[in-house]
Amino acid sequence: MAEIEGLREFLRTLERLPDGIAPKGGGPFERALRAGAGVWRDSAKQIASGIGPGKKTGRTKEYGRLKDNISVRKDDDPQANGFTHRFTVSYGKAFWGKYVELGTEAFKDKRDYPSTPFLRPAFDQNKDAILQKISQTLRRDIPKAVQDAKR
Repeated sequence: MAEIEGLREFLRTLERLPDGIAPKGGGPFERALRAGAGVWRDSAKQIASGIGPGKKTGRTKEYGRLKDNISVRKDDDPQANGFTHRFTVSYGKAFWGKYVELGTEAFKDKRDYPSTPFLRPAFDQNKDAILQKISQTLRRDIPKAVQDAKR
């Protein structure tokens, strides 16, 4: 799992703000993290385009294309992992995404399938854009949350 250095401390500081500014549901901070994860998701979809079962289509009849299954998911219990808020980019129903990302050792057909990473490169290539999107969303939403808390 990739982690942005200093983000955890930043979020802990923000969580100490009054509920009107940092509500339990996350408010502007949750929206900002989701927006940042959206940048990551969009890049992963672009990289994963055409990857997966079915050499020509990169899709299966039952689950569709790998790129169409990539989504942002909110962790239901982030505290269990030591976080206040946590979003992940997932390959959803496209269970084979894990094998594409990490590769496999020889199986029944005696062939190894090399890894074709798409999630990690998408994050690495977009760290700055992700942080920029998070800060842009926070700058937009925090003043509104402060105004709402004053009411």
